[in-house]
Amino acid sequence: MHVTEIAEKVRALFLAKPGLVATEERLVEKFGLSRTPIRGALLQLEHDGLIIRKRSGISLRKPDPKEIADLYDMRALLEGYAAATVVKTGALTTCSYKRLTVLAHRYEKAVDIGRKRQMVNASIEFHALVIEISNNQLLRQIWQRCAFQSRVVHLAYAIPQTMARVDSNPWPHGRLAEVLRHGSSDEAEHAFREHLLDSRKHLLQKLTGITI
Repeated sequence: MHVTEIAEKVRALFLAKPGLVATEERLVEKFGLSRTPIRGALLQLEHDGLIIRKRSGISLRKPDPKEIADLYDMRALLEGYAAATVVKTGALTTCSYKRLTVLAHRYEKAVDIGRKRQMVNASIEFHALVIEISNNQLLRQIWQRCAFQSRVVHLAYAIPQTMARVDSNPWPHGRLAEVLRHGSSDEAEHAFREHLLDSRKHLLQKLTGITI
């Protein structure tokens, strides 16, 4: 198994258990591999800034508020561009639109019943689908790193309801789907940028207690 594949499996393990503190020995036993490929995978994840090593063990690295602000600023740029591209190219099919609305409803339901992991998954899947529809491979590769960091932010921090309420964001997912279907490219770009910048503001308020 290639080191990159092992790194993906290790990363998935830490995301599934955000509070996990592991050791190399435990990971060797978990995946049934020798120490060398496990160590290579950990070095890759550490280099990417996704995990941190302490005397107590290895765990997810929590991005600080500056990194979170930068992350959402970058997502706003990337996804605003992706949304504009989807509209300009007419790439949104009826099937894709329906998939987006299903994910929007799934997110709303998860918010209503307080299921944080389901909220995170539905939100990331919604935005991932927009990136996919834009049909830009390089954009997708860059965005995937941002998406993983977003999962880490919401799952690693033990803060209740880090995801914004549906009615608190001026551009909820359902409205984003509508603007992709009926709006102009400029409107779509604006909507996605504002959606993410509003999420950035509320998230940083919850993490720091400071109104931005």
